[in-house]
Amino acid sequence: MENRPTESIKNAPWADRLLAAAVFALSLAAYVPLLPRTVTFEDSAEFVTATATMGILHPSGYPLYLLLAKPFTWLPFGTLPWRVALFSAVCAAAASALAALIILEIARASGRRPDWRVRPFAGLAALQLAVGGLWWSQAVYAKNYALHALLLLFIVWCLLRAARDRAGRSRWAYAGVFVLGLAAANHVSLTAAAAPFLLAAAFAARPELRRPSRRWLWLVLAGLAGLLPYVYLPVRSLANPAFAMGSVTSWSDLAYYVTRARYSDLGLGGFGNKLAFLRDLTLQVVTGAGWIISAAAVAGAVLIWRRRRDRAVLAALLGIAGLLAPLPVSVLMRNLPWSPAAVYVCRIYGLTSLAALSILAGAAYVGLANRLADRRRPAWLAGAALLLLIATGAAAAADRPYAAAFTVAYPERQIRALLGSLPPDAVLVVKDGDQTSDTELFVIAYLQAVGNFRRDVSIVHTSQVNFFYVPTLPPFYGMMTFDQQRQAILWAALLVPQWSARPLYATFPSELADGCLKLPDGGCRPSRSNGYAYEVRGADGRAAGPAPAVPEPPDLSGAGLSFGLDSFLAHSG
Repeated sequence: MENRPTESIKNAPWADRLLAAAVFALSLAAYVPLLPRTVTFEDSAEFVTATATMGILHPSGYPLYLLLAKPFTWLPFGTLPWRVALFSAVCAAAASALAALIILEIARASGRRPDWRVRPFAGLAALQLAVGGLWWSQAVYAKNYALHALLLLFIVWCLLRAARDRAGRSRWAYAGVFVLGLAAANHVSLTAAAAPFLLAAAFAARPELRRPSRRWLWLVLAGLAGLLPYVYLPVRSLANPAFAMGSVTSWSDLAYYVTRARYSDLGLGGFGNKLAFLRDLTLQVVTGAGWIISAAAVAGAVLIWRRRRDRAVLAALLGIAGLLAPLPVSVLMRNLPWSPAAVYVCRIYGLTSLAALSILAGAAYVGLANRLADRRRPAWLAGAALLLLIATGAAAAADRPYAAAFTVAYPERQIRALLGSLPPDAVLVVKDGDQTSDTELFVIAYLQAVGNFRRDVSIVHTSQVNFFYVPTLPPFYGMMTFDQQRQAILWAALLVPQWSARPLYATFPSELADGCLKLPDGGCRPSRSNGYAYEVRGADGRAAGPAPAVPEPPDLSGAGLSFGLDSFLAHSG
């Protein structure tokens, strides 16, 4: 499968680079005004805290993100969260610019030379991607998904360059495989989903790679070299960082951490559940892209498919498949029951799918522009560009509020008020629902570890954050109901000897059936809130108030285990 004669990739026109620079600048100009001044929802505070302290993130550790984001914390302007979020903005803007270059490369692989009349259509497709709600939200958010999109798009671009390298060298294929390893050091599960298609694209791009030879060894070594950032995890663990979501001090720890075994992600059962997941996530991607991009993507896929016998086009098709793969494959891998909350959590798997749809739509835009240019219809060409520009502006106006929701300072204000409401040297027990606990915990860690705010308050939680106190819990803890787990954590905190004289609070009411918590000394503390937290033990170290009769707590359903304090002591002792 040989390419049609076309301009050498080495002599790519400067106009391509100018277009990419314009897309990058316009995208970044949209992102920077929305960058948050403080930490926000979900994992934002975790990524900011770990970057600031060079700590260890939750599995799989995301070491590449930490190593690349750290230099942004050295900037002499902006708050720390703003600087870390700026890294995401730069990655998202660069990925949008790469999408425009990929569209132009696909056009060349199809035998066309995009000129000044056609190039703007590739830029408009890239800008539509840049201002999409989901894409924009990750561009202003301190997390690793914008970097991951950039890495996967860069791999596709490398493979296209390898396919069009007329000198016959494979260095771009090696570069693509190396970046594939880097992507695995940024998000291992999403990279694993895309890897088969991207590796197939590498073999399609360079026919000589299909035959077993020494080149295969070099490809393997290139991929392994990309995984080197994982060395950061054991090295940093030995240094005992101020913030860590786990300890990696052996090969088994490293394998356990990188494979995310803690979360038991792999779950291939429940076809109906996963089908519902995939249906809803696909619908989110299509509606998020908009009907113009989605319809144009279908037309672009048809146009590219017609030229699939060209090896550069085949590499592009496989690369686009690699961008689409993380969504369905990750749904199959995750062991989550369907729920609106779970669908929301997994929405991010469609980020690279949005890039794939925009690239396909850009191919359709460029094909239309080429046809109009060939027929010498400049008015129609200008009208089509104007309509796409208006559609892009309308999409930006509609999606900006969604992106802005990821930058609000509400979580930081609330947690600051919570910690500020506690008396000196207090103990705070945190146990909340899955969708809010990350926000609470990581904002607390950020304020204490980075902001040095209320370091006198000890935090009790069951997470593996080294910054918090993890209580000793009974072996049947995982069988308890959510409310029973809350009470078990409270009892564990009450039984810490060195805290016997310290005031103890919780982020939830300490109530059982009779409206109060049975204390180790036989007393009873009714829930009493200061507006932010519930007092469990007063500043005098004793439970004030009368001790009304408390009925015996119910047994665990189906477990045959008493949930009384005596049983707790027996199992935890």
